[in-house]
Amino acid sequence: MTAAEASHNTVPVGSFTDDEYTSTNAAGANALVADNLPAYLVTFSGLSVSSLGRGGGVHTQESVVVNASNGDVVEVYSIQ
Repeated sequence: MTAAEASHNTVPVGSFTDDEYTSTNAAGANALVADNLPAYLVTFSGLSVSSLGRGGGVHTQESVVVNASNGDVVEVYSIQ
């Protein structure tokens, strides 16, 4: 899926909150999945990945949020 290998990556650790990523419990209440979560943010730069969205384009950066407590991947996102 990539046309080029990453030329740079970074791995800072900090607190991560995504105010749009929620889950719903059995009672129907919504709660944030990642709210002040200790996390690593692994970012790969210098990529060339074709976008699958309507606008096309190429993503040059991919970030992976990893829970610092248990190693679970919380979310992945790309930037054009």
